Formats: sequence, structure tokens, C-alpha cells
Amino acid sequence: MKKLVNIQTVAEALGLKPSSLYNMVSRRQIPFTKVGRLTKFDPDAIDAWIKQQSFSPLTTPTQRLRTCGNKGGGGGV
Repeated sequence: MKKLVNIQTVAEALGLKPSSLYNMVSRRQIPFTKVGRLTKFDPDAIDAWIKQQSFSPLTTPTQRLRTCGNKGGGGGV
């Protein structure tokens, strides 16, 4: 059986206040489990949710320099 964690643990891991996390739970924006009256979280589900919320950069830094017309030569005033 997996160990579920409490709201304080997840809030600290995500850098959020517990009240913000409770708001996310009430809006069903984050995966959670109810154990009686308690709100618990599956760490694997939270990790998967974080990956779903992540964005990859559109371009690499080298590609951005090429598209901006910067050829690496000094500043242009």
C-alpha cells in the first residue's frame, strides 16, 4: 500500500501556502484523495501532475539568437 501525504507536506514541496492548496483541491485542480474528512495526496500522482503542468521551451537559446538577427557582434546603438 502506498503512503499518502498530508496537505502540509505537499504545500511545502510546492512552495505554496496550505490555504492555496486547499483552494486548488476545492476547484479540483490538483489530484487528491479523501480519507474520511482528511485530504491526502499520492506523491506519484503529484509528480505526474507537475510533469503535466510543465512547459518546454519553444526554442533553444541558439535558435533564438539566430531568429533575432543577432550575429554575435557587439551592441547595436
